[in-house]
Amino acid sequence: MSLDEVNAVRRRYNRRPLVDDSRLAQAASELAVQIARTRRVSHADFRGRLSRCGYSFGAVAENSGLDSSVRTVLADWLQSADHRINLLAPYEAAGLAVVPSAQGLSAVVLILASPPRFRTALPEGDES
Repeated sequence: MSLDEVNAVRRRYNRRPLVDDSRLAQAASELAVQIARTRRVSHADFRGRLSRCGYSFGAVAENSGLDSSVRTVLADWLQSADHRINLLAPYEAAGLAVVPSAQGLSAVVLILASPPRFRTALPEGDES
């Protein structure tokens, strides 16, 4: 699976493509390695991984899976209401990791995010 394939799915539903972000890919890779090693799908230390990779986010979600076919993982995400919402939500950036595991399985982790929006500063002396 590639981010191009994820974006192809998003295009089918008239969603904007996600931009590949190496920091999010690093955070996704950290979890994919763990899933491949333990063969247990999780979202372990999600906030910690995002913090370590240095991505400041306003909105964020994560899909993870383990299967013999990475395309099956994407198809399963589309069949799951929560995963589908994540895939099609108006995120701007993504990081994808696919890590082979024992017994012919692959761990797949996709992190979707948008940066925090610009916030105006309150005028000096305004405490509200």
